[in-house]
Amino acid sequence: MTSQAQEIIGALPKKDWPERQRAIGQLLACPEHDFIGELEKGIRNHDDADVRNAAMEVYKALGSRGFASLSALLKDGDHEVRLFAVNVLCGIADPVSLPLLSAAMQDGDVNVRVAAAEALGRIRDVRSVPILGKAVHDEPWVAMAAVNALAEIGGGDALGMLCSCLGIESCRELAISALGNAGDLDSIEYLAACLDYEGLCELALKATVRIAERHGTRPQPEYFMHYMPKLMEMVKSPDPESKKAAIRAICWSRNIAAQQWLIDAMADKDLQEYAMEGLQQLGKRAAPGVIDAIRNSSGPHRRLLVKALDMLGEQPALLQFAGDADPKVRAEVALALGVVRIPRAVQVLRSLMDDPEEEVRSAARKSLSSIGESC
Repeated sequence: MTSQAQEIIGALPKKDWPERQRAIGQLLACPEHDFIGELEKGIRNHDDADVRNAAMEVYKALGSRGFASLSALLKDGDHEVRLFAVNVLCGIADPVSLPLLSAAMQDGDVNVRVAAAEALGRIRDVRSVPILGKAVHDEPWVAMAAVNALAEIGGGDALGMLCSCLGIESCRELAISALGNAGDLDSIEYLAACLDYEGLCELALKATVRIAERHGTRPQPEYFMHYMPKLMEMVKSPDPESKKAAIRAICWSRNIAAQQWLIDAMADKDLQEYAMEGLQQLGKRAAPGVIDAIRNSSGPHRRLLVKALDMLGEQPALLQFAGDADPKVRAEVALALGVVRIPRAVQVLRSLMDDPEEEVRSAARKSLSSIGESC
């Protein structure tokens, strides 16, 4: 090692970050064989973490120029040295290091294998998928790192591997979470099948919702048709997110048998938006049930049921609620009648102009104007 390189390396641990970066830049201007041996000593230094960390930092800056040396360190008898070498490769994140990391995935130390899997995930090279696919059968910590790495890599091959992990009991929970974070629309079919697994049903459903929201789509109804009893039970979950996920799936199913559940969900502020969507998905089939609910229920959600009936295109049916005791309902009826051009609707709107509540009168005034009638 040249005296200049020796001086720079010796001073690195004592420098602050900006000075260290300048010094590393000077060091990289020298041929690596002038100082690589000193870096290897630094990696093997268990007594001074500052020296070791400085050596690792130089290796990362060297990039592929240091791969031959790191390859040797990966064969070191000290598992900590091998781990530090893998961590350096993770920091470099260069696809050229795939053979080195592939070999590290066979290391006898579990921590080295975990670090290698994490490094492969960071590199995000599809060629790592088969390697990580084997690792999902390894010890739990390695399997976890491999599943997370597959999610980071993404793409058809990696997601296909994650879907296959759903069939491995020890990896199933990890794979569900990973697919929720990285899955595509094709992943939903595999996640829906996980609704059969006790203890994982809610997790699988939440993962499905995340994918659907990420892609702005509604999954196919048949994925959920066979799980209606389970979904209806999940609506009672104390976990708000589980309740929301269950209602979303019920909406996607377009199953008329779930109509009453959707109507009941209108009374829950956390679920109203999704229940409204579900009723719209059912279409006019839902109208009789909504009418009965407006007639026989109580509470502020009745106004939303009126709005739901309006959105279903059943405005004439709302005429029967123009004299409702709740002014919020009367106001909603008045607004809905603004698209109904029949004499009875005009007559009701004119009568609502004399309502004791300004909100109702204002709504009636607006609707009469919209249909071209004078107030």
